[in-house]
Amino acid sequence: TKKMAKKVECGPKNVNLNIYSIYYFYKKVDEIIRIIFIIIILIFLDIMITSYSKAKKSDVIILLGCNLNSFFINQRIEKTIELYKKNIAKHIIVTGKGNGKISEAIGMRKRLIEYGIPDEYIHVEDEAMNTYENLKFSKRIMILNNFKNATIVSDAYHLARIKLICGNINLEATFEGKECRYYGRYEILAIIREIPAYIKDFIISFIDYKIKKSG
Repeated sequence: TKKMAKKVECGPKNVNLNIYSIYYFYKKVDEIIRIIFIIIILIFLDIMITSYSKAKKSDVIILLGCNLNSFFINQRIEKTIELYKKNIAKHIIVTGKGNGKISEAIGMRKRLIEYGIPDEYIHVEDEAMNTYENLKFSKRIMILNNFKNATIVSDAYHLARIKLICGNINLEATFEGKECRYYGRYEILAIIREIPAYIKDFIISFIDYKIKKSG
């Protein structure tokens, strides 16, 4: 009977402890969700604000590649030619490997030559398979040619991630893109996709360039 009484006395305390543990767990989960939500909002705002960035006079224009048969490559090339004609920079780096028969960089180079840009001012980087490598490998070409700064061309929604990577790899740059007005739905989906890509490239570029370089 004494043992039974002890069990009865301990019962409410255990219940209270379990309730407190559950409350504490859900409180922590709620805090984490709030932090994640704030991070997403901040990234979204950065994407939207940076999409209105404008180019400044630079040593070189870096044209980031994508599918050579897409609408998006056309608008990137058009923007690059527009900036070249405005004398933003004399030299152009075309960057991207892709998965086609010819690399994105070689395809863009051919298009630029067709538009009258001299071949000797076009520098080809055709090994990069993602945005981080586009910028990392382009920086090597900049160093070899003593280019101090760049204007980087891509789609407007892509610019915030590019700016982030440039900050991590110490690439001095300005940015200009073009909104996909005829692909509004795609633009929204692309912005949503940019959020995890933004976080991923921040981690990769920070670890690969900042931590490994310092080590």
